[in-house]
Amino acid sequence: MQKTLITTVIGSHLWGMNRPDSDIDLFTVFQVPSKTILVGDSYEKSKFIQKNGEDIHMHEVGKVVEMLIKNNVNFVWGVTSPLFVEGDERIYKELGEIARSLLSKQIYKPVRGLAIHNYKKYIESGKDVSEKRCNIIARSIVFGVAALNGKIKYITTEGANPDTINVLLSELDAAYENSKLPDRPDEDAVRKAKEWLLDLRLQYL
Repeated sequence: MQKTLITTVIGSHLWGMNRPDSDIDLFTVFQVPSKTILVGDSYEKSKFIQKNGEDIHMHEVGKVVEMLIKNNVNFVWGVTSPLFVEGDERIYKELGEIARSLLSKQIYKPVRGLAIHNYKKYIESGKDVSEKRCNIIARSIVFGVAALNGKIKYITTEGANPDTINVLLSELDAAYENSKLPDRPDEDAVRKAKEWLLDLRLQYL
């Protein structure tokens, strides 16, 4: 039986950009019994559930550690969100520390890729050029700039427009060039993250 380890708030509430009608986006880390993995039984690594006005993004802890090593920004947001809802506070703290220890210049690609994808999807196509949409795109770029400087910050973005996004993308490029982070996650940090996962697996056989 899977167990929930932690749940945090992501989405607009994380950035302080929610409105009265905003859905609540949750990020849940769960764990399957280690026996399931050892005997080769199949299991879902990720799930998405909509329930009572909540969008719940659920990921198995092994997938979470794997994505943190890859500097997947969505997973970094999930485990470093300061809005802790429920679960094991020790695991929440440790996953946040793991995410920070693994930060590298690799985070540039997913941040820029996400911004460009949404820019093309909404702005270039004319589908949604609203200030709200521009703010959503801009906030992830601002996060990326801070991350490339070694800081995890969730900064509310206001008044953005297409020109703002282009300026921020240039700032992101500059932050990447000037970043003092390693090109790839520190090998010792990767080893410790995997050891942490192993210890957790051994506790849930």
